[in-house]
This record gives sequence, structure tokens and C-alpha cells, in this order.
Amino acid sequence: MGKLNLLNNTTNEQSRNYLRDSSCYHLAGLAFAVCLLVVPTGNINAQLEVLNGGFETNMGFPSESGMLELVYDWSNAGSLTANPDYYHDYGVDGGDLPETPLAFVQAYEGNAIVGLEVSRRSGTNKREYLSGEFSETLEIGKKYEFSFAIANGNVPEHSAAGLGVSDLGISFSTSQHTQDEREPLTVHPHFQLSQVHYYQSWKVIKFTFTAHENYRFFTFGMFGSDDGKVIQSFEGTGRSKAYYFVDDFSIRIVTSDLLNDDASADRGDRNDLFDLTRDTYIPTAFSPNGDNVNDTFEPSLKDNLGAVMRVYDRGGALLWESVGENMSWDGMTVFGIKSRVGVYVWVLTVVLEEGRVEQLSGPVTLLN
Repeated sequence: MGKLNLLNNTTNEQSRNYLRDSSCYHLAGLAFAVCLLVVPTGNINAQLEVLNGGFETNMGFPSESGMLELVYDWSNAGSLTANPDYYHDYGVDGGDLPETPLAFVQAYEGNAIVGLEVSRRSGTNKREYLSGEFSETLEIGKKYEFSFAIANGNVPEHSAAGLGVSDLGISFSTSQHTQDEREPLTVHPHFQLSQVHYYQSWKVIKFTFTAHENYRFFTFGMFGSDDGKVIQSFEGTGRSKAYYFVDDFSIRIVTSDLLNDDASADRGDRNDLFDLTRDTYIPTAFSPNGDNVNDTFEPSLKDNLGAVMRVYDRGGALLWESVGENMSWDGMTVFGIKSRVGVYVWVLTVVLEEGRVEQLSGPVTLLN
């Protein structure tokens, strides 16, 4: 949010290396510390990860908006004016949790999170981006699973936040992207949430992808201009910012063990929703044209205690809803009007047998 304070790159890098490669012990009763310097001997048993994926490693605690420069291994895509906000449980004033200047929110994991203004009102084309780095370059042709947590928090009445947007995405790259002021990055993201996402509490987004280049960096945000994107208020009138909190970025190699692991079943491919369980299937398209082939949109659900599905248009208007296990939408709205060809958003709430409530959402295309 505030202007990024540019640090001396050489000094910063030396400090980072010293902090990471040193272990210091303050001996009781003595006025000095003993430091053991660990000399790197190669990449032995290195594990692929997002560097500082939870924003926990820092050079200080925030005291105001902005201050992303305090967090190691993260950047704002090089802009001199568009700077995400760093929040910490031990921060003060505008940098503390859970009461941030824009919303109330706890960290998803640990003590720290980052918030960014991914967009403003439609037509303004203003952006903030968040860029991270992998511990090693990705291998071409190998499949990976990428995940992160996202939330909008509990937005108070006086806050400028409260807009939700479609088309949030992740772009992978071999070098860092560079943003000009607050202008949109024009690169095409490798993963994109085509529907509007807005959550008071944390939601984990998880997807798989195949590396087509030796990616080392990734950037999160809303790519391209506002044209064709949905930007709407979820908190009433007068809201001017689409503000999102993020935490717990991670990556891992997809192996046969992972694909067969029940505990890892919450995943999806690019542009598909991520947290569909193995026993739940949601079609991505249907064609209610009377030919008896895919005439209805019929989800197949795992065993549950109850479910509710709703379908919305891209403007957020409710078109159809169903309660119970036998869900089937023929394209007719709640007003008895035939829906037009296009993309719609479904939201499914399921009460699982163990009592846990799971909410899923995604797009469905209505064809001729």
C-alpha cells in the first residue's frame, strides 16, 4: 500500500545469508553470543518449497501499511508505488493482527500474512501483485501441486475493502515480472479463477500443473485489464477496493504416491476447482437441447447428510437452487425462464457424514 522502501541490495543479501547460515546462542550470565557459522556444502537432500511461504522469516515487525520489504524472499513485482501489506501478530499500529486497517483476520498458519489490493472499482485498472520464489528451478515436463490460502476477512463498515473479483491468477516465470506503477501486468496466468471468489474465512486453493519452462518465480494477482472481469461489492455500497489476504504458499512434486494418497485428494487441474474430493464429481458443461445427451447439470456427490447447490450468473444473481441429493438443473431459472448460453457459477454446500461442512464452487458452461 505504501511506497516501497528500497534497501541496499548488497547489504540485504549479506544479512539474509548471515541470518540463514548462522546459529547464535546467548549464554546465560554472559554479555555476548556464541555464533556457529554453517558453511553450505551443496544442495544435499534439498526439498522443493516456496521460500518463506508463510511470511514468517523477517527482519522486523510491521508498524504501518506496506512494509513488505521486511519479509525475506518476497517482492511486489518491482513497482515503486504498488506495495502489498505485511501483517504480524507482533506488529503494531497498522501492521498488527487481527485488526488490520481494512479487515479483521487471523493468520491461517503461524503469525504472519500478506494483504494486497488486487483491484479497485471496475474501469480503474489499478493493481498490486505479490511475487515469490521457489527454492530451486522447476523441471520441464514434471507435474507439480501448488497451493495457498486466501481470505477477505471480516470487513467493517468503515473500510474501503469489500469488493470481490473474478480472474485471480498465478503466473509462473523464469525471471521476475516487472510492474509499471499500478498498471496491470499483461502476461497470461497459468492458473486462473474464472469465477468471483470472496471469503470471510480462509479458503485453501490447490491445483496441479506441468512445468513447460524452468520456472523459478511466481506472481499472484489479477492479470490484464478490467475488461471482461467481474468486480462486485459484497459489503454494500461505497466500497472501492478488492483486497485479499494470502498465507501458506507451498509446492510439491506430484508423484504416483501423491495421486494415490487419500489425504491428498483435495486437488484439481488448471482452471478447475481444487478441493473436490475423490467421490465428488461436478460436470463442467451441459447442453439442455432435448437430444437426451448431457441435457442436465447433475453433480455426483459423496455420501453426505445433506447438500444445497445454487447457480448464479456472472453478475451474482441467483438462477437456480436445489436441496437434497438428487440435484439436476435443466437450465431453467427460478422464474421459469430458459438460461442463455454462457458460463455460470455453482456453489455447493455439503454436510459430510462426520459432520464437517464443505463448500465448493466452480464454473459450468451451458451449451446449445
